[in-house]
Amino acid sequence: MATQDTYIAEAKAQLDRLNAEITKLRAEVDASQSEGKAELARRIEDLKAQRDTAQAELERLRGASGEAWSDLKDGFETARRALADGIDKARSHYQKS
Repeated sequence: MATQDTYIAEAKAQLDRLNAEITKLRAEVDASQSEGKAELARRIEDLKAQRDTAQAELERLRGASGEAWSDLKDGFETARRALADGIDKARSHYQKS
């Protein structure tokens, strides 16, 4: 099992990659002439809110110890998965447009 510091570093790297995906998707949508552009822009704003939630969970995780750390880790993983799934769904929707 990863130590807390290692886990937090890996979690931050995951969030950084997901944030880069959001930025890339936003650039693609901005350059698009697709009819669904407004819907995709709204989805991206939702993704940013999910990213902020995951970031807040990570910050809480940084300050936790012991049993609380384990509980907060689960909360972060849930938020990270929701963000990753949201990005996948937005990208899939964008590619269909």
